[in-house]
Amino acid sequence: AILSFCAYKYLANKPTVYKQMLNIEEFVPGEIWTRDYVIHYAGTVFYARCTILRMSNNKYMIHSPSPIDDAFKRFLLNKPIEYIFAPGNYHYFNVAEWHREYPGAKVLIAPGVEQKAHNLDSAAIYGIVHDNFVDHDVHAVLGVDFEFTLVRGFREINEVAMLHKKTATLLLVDVMEYLTPEYDPYGNRMLHFFWFLFRMHNRPLPAPEYQFSFKHKKIAKQAF
Repeated sequence: AILSFCAYKYLANKPTVYKQMLNIEEFVPGEIWTRDYVIHYAGTVFYARCTILRMSNNKYMIHSPSPIDDAFKRFLLNKPIEYIFAPGNYHYFNVAEWHREYPGAKVLIAPGVEQKAHNLDSAAIYGIVHDNFVDHDVHAVLGVDFEFTLVRGFREINEVAMLHKKTATLLLVDVMEYLTPEYDPYGNRMLHFFWFLFRMHNRPLPAPEYQFSFKHKKIAKQAF
């Protein structure tokens, strides 16, 4: 009991000062921008990534939305948002906030998000993405810029992998995570414990939710 208590106190001694939102970074000039934001999950703190993509019609998609702040609003001035995409059922938390701010944008989700995103009005969901088919036949528009693959075969997690054709950029959220020392500059002990437990430090691997939730291995293999 004493050892367990000491281990808990050590692991729980995580830093309290995290920048909630990092700077917007240009990933592909004039085409793709990213912004990392803080997530609190499974007793630890880490960064997820929001991606902004310019489409061929000069409108924009928000992929895996972060919270919105004034810096984001300034960046998006004169950039019409056409789609807000929740690409996995662990990456939907800020979709409702974006839809309130940009009510004219169309909300796309991965299968299963509609069951978890209780703060998102079902009427706001424009389409559920299944491979290269999207409800409401919007793929005729999206297919110009993107290709989609639904990663199947898992119990607890759904994700839609998305390829931005023009820049040959593959967008994933949990299918592949690459956690380097630079990823956690604050020395989060609980996060480092998970890195050690799942052998993820400096190794690109699927998120733990993938590693332990196989339901149909053959289907999952085909999806990958």
